[in-house]
Amino acid sequence: MKKIFAKIHLWLSLPLGIVLTVVCLSGAVLVFEGEITRALHPELYRVAAPADARPLRPSQLADRIGGQVPDSLHLVSLQLSARSDEPCMAAFRETGRKQLSVDPYTGRVNGWAESPAFFGTVRKLHRWLLDPPPSKGEKSVGKAIVGVSTLGLVLILVSGLILWIPRSRKA
Repeated sequence: MKKIFAKIHLWLSLPLGIVLTVVCLSGAVLVFEGEITRALHPELYRVAAPADARPLRPSQLADRIGGQVPDSLHLVSLQLSARSDEPCMAAFRETGRKQLSVDPYTGRVNGWAESPAFFGTVRKLHRWLLDPPPSKGEKSVGKAIVGVSTLGLVLILVSGLILWIPRSRKA
């Protein structure tokens, strides 16, 4: 029985290990996306906090932002930071993941904060092996390969556990 599990373990581990290594390494890069983006564009993620100044109220911020962006954009949310040196991030219905960095003390717009295209490519590699589905919820070859590899990992883990269990209590 253990010989069968050893063969399953070996022959599943070799091909699936390549796919799982790519998925794991791309996932490790994505973990640091926020830190890397902040380091590349510090002007969008840092503000100078004036001495003894209080941040504007959300309604005041919304009014000031409205005066600096086109009327076609509809403000959905304001993300205020607890830290005094971080900006307020404004999200709009029409911009997707792109957010507007705003100085919470003056209401001045710093610019658009968005993830570099590199991380979009890494995200596609991580989720779909660079073969994204045509639209959300549809199938693609890359999505199927990642899914089957993940299920194969379960078989590898179970067969490895069976191989690891000693034959007798004495061992």
